[in-house]
Amino acid sequence: MRVAPGWRRPSWPAVAAQFWLVWFVCLCLFLPALPVAAEEAGEPTVVITELHYDPDPASPLLEFVELYNPGGAAVSLAGWALAGGVQFEFPEDASLPPLGYRLVAVDPGWVQATFGVRAWGPLQGKLANEGDEVVLRNSLAQEVDKVAYGVGFPWPVVGYATQQSIQLLHHAADNARGGAWRAATPTPGAGFPGAVANLPPLIDQVEHWPQVPTSSTPVTVRARVTDAQGVQRVVLQVQVVLPGGYIRLTDPAYATQWSAYTMQPAGDDLYQVTLPAELVRHRTLLRYRVEATDNAGQRVVAPLAEDPQPNFALFVDDSPVPWAGSINPHAGGAVALFNFARMQPLPVYQLIAAAADVADAQFIPPSPLPSGYMGDEYLWQGTFVYDGQVYDHIGFRARG
Repeated sequence: MRVAPGWRRPSWPAVAAQFWLVWFVCLCLFLPALPVAAEEAGEPTVVITELHYDPDPASPLLEFVELYNPGGAAVSLAGWALAGGVQFEFPEDASLPPLGYRLVAVDPGWVQATFGVRAWGPLQGKLANEGDEVVLRNSLAQEVDKVAYGVGFPWPVVGYATQQSIQLLHHAADNARGGAWRAATPTPGAGFPGAVANLPPLIDQVEHWPQVPTSSTPVTVRARVTDAQGVQRVVLQVQVVLPGGYIRLTDPAYATQWSAYTMQPAGDDLYQVTLPAELVRHRTLLRYRVEATDNAGQRVVAPLAEDPQPNFALFVDDSPVPWAGSINPHAGGAVALFNFARMQPLPVYQLIAAAADVADAQFIPPSPLPSGYMGDEYLWQGTFVYDGQVYDHIGFRARG
């Protein structure tokens, strides 16, 4: 090779360096034209927005998972999968249109016949009625979204009303928080009908301590409350049920006899209040619920009014009181007195109810019923207490 005067033949390292520099510049110019994955760009991709996990017993195959694409471009679901309580691998041609909903169902045909909505499927497995986990993974097996739902506060309760699902209040809400969901008639492929951009405050971690209070110990109630707009006010509503004055859930007094106590910030999104000592009396049932309002005026009460247990409760108990009973409680019958203080090894179960309901359930005086009830329904309402746990608004009957 002839070399021109004043020019030196470049060494191989120098040639390689120039080559890689040119290649890097070209690559940088080319990269902006490549599509960027939504998760890499920091944009939300696909959100789990509805779970129908406890359909009517007559339609057990109507279970479905609803997905939503909040972005402005279609999302390919090729290679994506659902895992957890149910499993499904999306077909290669699966995609979600922008601002679009699609379902994955146990029985797509049945879902379409019932709701008029097409669905992928079938889902393998079953969404457990007592709580489960649904995980959405992309083609790289990365977790895109996950919902680990429960039953009972802070999660909405379904199964008591015919055909209800749990639905996310808004696609931008934190779907890991139970307070961001509501129970409603299924709206597959349409989103929650009451969706609002400004969500009400989210309430969870409600607790009282001590767990088993006595009349001599202060009782404090605490809750975690968060809101993107800021929390304006948190109030504890308290209903006092004195011995001999039981209030049923269906009684008009249940809706009206509540007193309000302001809960103060306690750090880490927690709010708390110590109950006035005059409320904490022996053999008193204290029901309570938490009301929160944000700076935009959105308000929520927990538990929700439609919850089968629309309040929390505690029972103040210094010690079980002696109980008088008779094998045959007719007038003049022998009455025996049982002192529980001398029966410590035995568990103590307490049923709190209206005296008239107890008499009717057992068909004992002064019940006006013409005969004892032998049916299968739980006609009477009460509160059951065991080991410090209060099970409010239960139904009871006097037969097995």
